[in-house]
Amino acid sequence: MPSGMTDVLELLTTEQTAARTGLSVNTLLKHRKQHRGLPFVRLGRTVRYRTVDVEAFLAARTVTPGEQPSQKPITGERGWTHPALRGG
Repeated sequence: MPSGMTDVLELLTTEQTAARTGLSVNTLLKHRKQHRGLPFVRLGRTVRYRTVDVEAFLAARTVTPGEQPSQKPITGERGWTHPALRGG
């Protein structure tokens, strides 16, 4: 196996992903059913999350104090923005 491939192939259960992200298992389930949120791997009836995807998800949501917030808040696939993120 080429070097660096072990990180890409490391798979987490839904429970492990919930623990790493702070999202509930139910939220991850809802996101899967709504085709949004974290990418996942389906192996038959088993669902797993790649560690690299979980880390990218967290990195994309990391806020650094003192930096200007992005001009456009993160929205859902249907353009919905949480009320707390709306300007005004």
